Amino acid sequence: MAENQLIHSFDATFSVNGELFTTEKYRELYSAMSEGSFVSRGAGVSYPLMSAGEQIRSIVSLQFDRILDFNSNTGVVKVESGISLGKLLIFLRRNGWWLPTIPGHPSITVGGCVAVNAHGKSQYHSGLFGDSVVGLEVFHPRYGKMILGHQDQIFKLTLGGFGFTGHVLTISIQCKKLPGQSIDKASIPCANIFEAVEIITREKDKHDHVYSWNNLNLKGTSFGAGFVYCEKFSDDPSQDLEEFSELVMPPRDTAVDSLISAFLKSQVSRLYSLKEMLGPKKQKMGVLVGAFPINGKEIYHRFFGKEGLLESQIIIPQRELGTVLEKLSKAIREFDEAVALGSLKIFRGDHCYLNYVGNGVCLALNVPHSTKALSLFDKIDKICIDHQCLPNISKDSRISGDVVAATYDGFHDFKKGIINFDPDKKVQSALRARLGL
Repeated sequence: MAENQLIHSFDATFSVNGELFTTEKYRELYSAMSEGSFVSRGAGVSYPLMSAGEQIRSIVSLQFDRILDFNSNTGVVKVESGISLGKLLIFLRRNGWWLPTIPGHPSITVGGCVAVNAHGKSQYHSGLFGDSVVGLEVFHPRYGKMILGHQDQIFKLTLGGFGFTGHVLTISIQCKKLPGQSIDKASIPCANIFEAVEIITREKDKHDHVYSWNNLNLKGTSFGAGFVYCEKFSDDPSQDLEEFSELVMPPRDTAVDSLISAFLKSQVSRLYSLKEMLGPKKQKMGVLVGAFPINGKEIYHRFFGKEGLLESQIIIPQRELGTVLEKLSKAIREFDEAVALGSLKIFRGDHCYLNYVGNGVCLALNVPHSTKALSLFDKIDKICIDHQCLPNISKDSRISGDVVAATYDGFHDFKKGIINFDPDKKVQSALRARLGL
């Protein structure tokens, strides 16, 4: 079934007139991809429009969500690309296995994780999603169905390739044994962002996950004060989730939402900090609760109303950390609307094509979408170029191809590989057009 409609980016900053194509039959799926330009679409919850484009057919994969094979001895599971992380994790947990890398929400599809080569809340410990992928089946009208492994160049172009190699049909994943029945979480207060980095660095090898929340609205020596979270798996039983919330596009234009967003988007950091100060410093939670900290908190996206939000996520090399954070603090002070979220993680790994990976500190921030916010993000672009920081393409809905080319060593090799593979540019999207690929 094909339906023309206005398709929004999940950060609500822009829209395109595209076509959503849904079917439950592979024969119709292949046929739809042979007729003009297309792009694959999972849950549609990425901030940039990587799964839609102006007058482009988006092939929806949600109907293809089966677990096709599972080896309980080796832990290798084969799934269709439309399966959600939540559904897959429930199955694996029941069988004593676990995904090595788990992005933020259970609604995200496994195919979407492959498209951006996603990371979880502690990339230092678990790497990227693609590190555990051992096989792919991908369909492209020019080549038909391709069975790919680590030795294939198209396999490497597909992981973190934003769907440009075609429609991922199935993914085989090497899972790991379930590390425990629960997660122990400790909250450590930090006086500023530099102390947060010190704590994360000190604690990273003692725990399974280490990350932070930081208030980037504070000035002077308090800039980035907040909390570092240290998590470790435990064999103690704990109450766990039985079902998940759905991550859906927030309402865009109602009077109630406008009133809510006008107040809350300027107060969310203050309210969260107060909650954490008054809350328990240690807690035990089920593994599914711990896997998805955003689950049940989807109202966050309503705070930004119809204008939407902007997110920036950058990896800062350790040698540039002090300079970058000072420049960022100054840039935020010039921006007179509150930063809604700030967070830190430690990253490690070698650059590859457009994969978001490198050695350093990952800083993420959310701000309400506005003209001044766009100016702030332009300054962040310049900081990235001047100080060898790496921006996350899949989190930033307005980053340009020029900035990506200047910050990603593998940009031109990726572009050459994709054009050689798909010279007719059958796969198209708003993201591909913006990056000039």
